This record gives sequence, C-alpha cells and structure tokens, in this order.
Amino acid sequence: MTANQMDITPESLKKVVKRVKIDEELKKLEVKLEKLKIRAEIEESDFSEEIKELDQAIANLVKDKEKIGSIEHPVFDLLNKRKTLQERIKRLEEKKAGIQASVYKSLKNEYLEEKGTITQQINQVVEQLRELKQGASKGAHSLKYSIEELSVRKEIEEIPEDIFNQRISDLKKELTQSEELLSATNFLLEMVRN
Repeated sequence: MTANQMDITPESLKKVVKRVKIDEELKKLEVKLEKLKIRAEIEESDFSEEIKELDQAIANLVKDKEKIGSIEHPVFDLLNKRKTLQERIKRLEEKKAGIQASVYKSLKNEYLEEKGTITQQINQVVEQLRELKQGASKGAHSLKYSIEELSVRKEIEEIPEDIFNQRISDLKKELTQSEELLSATNFLLEMVRN
C-alpha cells in the first residue's frame, strides 16, 4: 500500500491511537510490575496485593488490546523503515575506514535514496493528516457554533424542548466524533514528527 492509498479514515486513526496508547501503558505497567517484584525480593517484603493489582491492570489492557485487534498501519511500517535506514547509515559510517571507498559510497547512496523515498511517503501521510485535521477542526468549530445557536433559540423559546433535545443530542455526538478525530490526528502527527 502506498502513501496515497494509506487508510486514514477516522475510525482507522482512532484505532491506531488507541492501540498505541494501550501498548505504551502496558509497557509502563510491566516495568512497574518488574520493579515491584525486584523490590519485594530485595526488601523481603510482601507486595502481593500491589502485584495482584498490577497483574489485573495488565490483564485488562491485554483484553482491550485484543478487542481492537491487530493493527499494522502502514505509517508505522514507514517510520520503522526510516529508523532502520538511519541506523544502517550510522553503522556504515562507523565501518567507513575498514571498507573500500566505492563500496561505502554505493551503500550510502542506496540507503540515502531509499530513506528519501520513505521520507517523501511520510510527508504525503503528514499532509493527508494535516488536511484531515483541518477539516475536523473546521467541523468542530461549526458544530460548537450550531450548539450555541440552538441553545439560544431554545432559551428565547423559538423551538420546543423536544426538538431542542433531539437536535442537541445529534450535534453533541457529531462534536465528540470531530474532537476524537482531532485528538487522533494530533497524536499521529506528533508521533510522525518524532
């Protein structure tokens, strides 16, 4: 799948963000659990309740992760490839003195060309995310305006309570979706920048 074909639908982005956040939280809890077990061993103390709570929290996150399912979003593949190429270039620099200049130059050019292509694809994804963010931001602003306008119309008794309640509920649902999308695009843009 190329950057142009990359799935950046709102639902896909939300799932990716949720999965990344769960993975990060799992790592933190696993480290915390390991440290607690070591501390219990060194201090010869009973931390069984704390360990049990951490085990339960980890099990809950694993269940949440399973509900989301496997997410192999192409943007992660691109970021991993770029990182791998940066590491190869660094290792190649370290070996420079021990290899032929032509071999060094050939490999470095190959890696730099491939890194350039990947960077271009990442930039396309970033542009798509920015466009999506801009659209979601405009949508959220428009929805906030509509909510305020509707509230004023109700307050001045232009519209009845039942119609207001139905419309406001729909508008608030849409606003929540726009804000979730904004949050997801911001998160992914930040991740790609790093």
